[in-house]
Amino acid sequence: QIAEHLGDTEFNKGYAKAINGIVTSMEKNDRDSIICRAASKEIDKRDLKKLLLESTKRATDAFRTEEEKGFETAWVDVLSIYVERAGA
Repeated sequence: QIAEHLGDTEFNKGYAKAINGIVTSMEKNDRDSIICRAASKEIDKRDLKKLLLESTKRATDAFRTEEEKGFETAWVDVLSIYVERAGA
């Protein structure tokens, strides 16, 4: 697994789940997944930013578990790259 090196905290478990799910979707070329649609530029920058903002909010909601925060933080990290690559 990609994220095996992460520590055994709840946050890291969530982060690892997200990364492993993202990688699996890419490997299987799951055309319905957000990550494959972003990679193939089927999602424009405006919508990528919207997804990024939604994940950022979920990652910082006080009522979320640490695992949920880790999961959303992984998505924030990945979506940030795609937003940046989408250009100005």
